Amino acid sequence: MDAKKELELLNHSRHDWMNVLQIIKGNITLERYGKVEEIVEKTIQKKEHESRLTRLEIPKTAAYLLTFNWYSRMFNLDIEVTDNATSCSVYDNEWYDLITNFLHILDQSLIPGADNKLLITIDALEKPFLEFDFLGEIEKLEEISNWFYTFSSSSNHCFVTNVVCNEKEIFFTAWNNK
Repeated sequence: MDAKKELELLNHSRHDWMNVLQIIKGNITLERYGKVEEIVEKTIQKKEHESRLTRLEIPKTAAYLLTFNWYSRMFNLDIEVTDNATSCSVYDNEWYDLITNFLHILDQSLIPGADNKLLITIDALEKPFLEFDFLGEIEKLEEISNWFYTFSSSSNHCFVTNVVCNEKEIFFTAWNNK
């Protein structure tokens, strides 16, 4: 990695931490100590999941997910990773392709300014899978439906099950064929 890219990554990370510290400082000033404790606990949980993600040995997927919210998007992404997860290195390319393709089409299909949130859960225990759970406001539902159809009929190494897709919610589970 070149020095310019390293500095960009460090700058984004510093910015994220400064935001958290400013929120904590503001709540201390307002003597909302319960809110401070809540923010600290939520930040600890988020960082624990990020740490688990980095230990899955999926560098392409992890780097994409960890930096996703650094850029302007139509939704906020949260990540959860099961505890005691095993290496998922054999899935890195397939998961990266699936995630980047779906997040791209999702980003283009949402109502601007709405409270849109996506949670991706990585269950990396015995037979690893991904779970996508979106809540928000979808403007172009047909685009999402077309993506599911195209993805399901292509020769991907992943397949999806448990699909729920409507104007307010998208849920599905992605499994690998490996």
